[in-house]
Amino acid sequence: SDVCSSDLVDREHRIEYINKLAYGLELDQVVGARVEDLMTVETRAEASAELDRVFETGDHGSFESALDGLGGPHQLTARLGPILGEGGGHGEGVVDRVTLIASDVTAQRKLEEHLRQSQKMQAIGTLAGGIAHDFNNLLTVILGAAELCEIDIDGNPAALESLTEITDAAERAAGLTRQLLAFSRKQVLQPKPVDLDGLVADMTK
Repeated sequence: SDVCSSDLVDREHRIEYINKLAYGLELDQVVGARVEDLMTVETRAEASAELDRVFETGDHGSFESALDGLGGPHQLTARLGPILGEGGGHGEGVVDRVTLIASDVTAQRKLEEHLRQSQKMQAIGTLAGGIAHDFNNLLTVILGAAELCEIDIDGNPAALESLTEITDAAERAAGLTRQLLAFSRKQVLQPKPVDLDGLVADMTK
């Protein structure tokens, strides 16, 4: 983690002491402020509930939250440790204060998210490769059957035109499967000139 700070928090969740200022915050923004008020709105509830639990049970605790600081939100993990009273304040054996040690894990969380995205892309590539192989097998059957039909129809112009459409469509589909296979193998696709007039004419048919 880039930054680690230690705070002392009272039963109202107010920060009494902090050993290091960070994230672009000033001393008067931190000391006297409630822990939750420094967090982003979406992450306040978890922090508040965990602090309450540590004060009530005397157990150690932790939570992950986000803090609005300089340069945008910072992802934090906080470790909580109870400090028992000594007869004064709230009574002996009662949690009087809690130490809060916060670590900035923003960079680590970004790396984890990048890894998750990479794993998703790898899974999609594997799926695309499997689909492409199966689809290619079907196209082989279609193109083979079209060739056999061309022999059997004995020069029928209307039938030949339909077969040509079938063959052209199957070959275009084969081109798509090659792109899918290239994606699944992380190959660099080779761009080539495209006859847009021809594409539009084919779509019109």
